[in-house]
Amino acid sequence: MTEDDFYSQAKSFLQHLFAEIRNHKVELQPHWSIDHLCFRVESQESYERHKRTFSQFGAMLIESEVNGRMIATYKIDVVELPAPKAGKVTPEGFEHIEVVVDEPSEKLIAQYPSKELLNLSRLSEEELLLKLKRDTEHQ
Repeated sequence: MTEDDFYSQAKSFLQHLFAEIRNHKVELQPHWSIDHLCFRVESQESYERHKRTFSQFGAMLIESEVNGRMIATYKIDVVELPAPKAGKVTPEGFEHIEVVVDEPSEKLIAQYPSKELLNLSRLSEEELLLKLKRDTEHQ
């Protein structure tokens, strides 16, 4: 993956994600900020390859163990690269954004309870995960 490929894929993913957010009438407040964009990988080998690739055009901020696997975070408009969890198969590519909010997560999840393509998850009192449920067109 080149830097141009990275930005092209990120742009396509974000355009699709924000179109789905609009379609489902989910309101992201203008003062909320996106904490990071997540790029999933299928294998440990792919994790190592993407670490080398991302390091060519972004600075690694931190790499630490989370829930039994490593997660690297890069300053490329902040991208999270988690190694796959043991025994879990995940499609490779951009998966989710995390948004810092100033409303209780429970309130937002209750406000948008059954979304077909969106997965709203409470990460903490201040963070909300917005993830497209996997579809065949944008995997």
